[in-house]
Amino acid sequence: MHHNIIRSLEDEHEHEQRLESGHEYYNSLRQERLISLSNERLRIENIRSLETDEQREARLTADRFRHSLNDLDVNIKDQSTNSVVCSDKYKSGFAYNLTIDYRSSSVIGDMNVVCSFCNALKWSKESAGFCCSGGKINLLSLEDPPEPLKSLLLREHVQSKQFLDNMTFWCSTNLRRSFHAYF
Repeated sequence: MHHNIIRSLEDEHEHEQRLESGHEYYNSLRQERLISLSNERLRIENIRSLETDEQREARLTADRFRHSLNDLDVNIKDQSTNSVVCSDKYKSGFAYNLTIDYRSSSVIGDMNVVCSFCNALKWSKESAGFCCSGGKINLLSLEDPPEPLKSLLLREHVQSKQFLDNMTFWCSTNLRRSFHAYF
């Protein structure tokens, strides 16, 4: 968090330099990813060029089976919107289908229940023990952040807006970077 405070106090030139550096880093990661994907494509093409007819047929059969999971047994719910409801929900989350209206089966009520163990605010139809496993997990209470971070977060500081805008940008940048590491 300390770097967020420093960033909120930087001048326009420093801000532009930091952004440019971030963009260069992002573009270099993106280029590395494109090269990696290209190499993977070539590797797969090489493997497929060496497979026998039997191996090819087995691979295509497995692919057809995997893709058939998207064709789950569905019923038309509303002819006017062409939305459908999944009649077999078992493992349907692992085969997401754009034609299924999942909202109709995912109503979890209002957020008006307080967990008796951890005081978490929960949805009325949320599974029991979902927040803290029925008191098995105990987290320490968070302390108030030190000044000036607290006043920046509570919008009580002169530079709160700039600080929060910068924080949002860097949080989303780090999120994209973490997705890049896994995909």
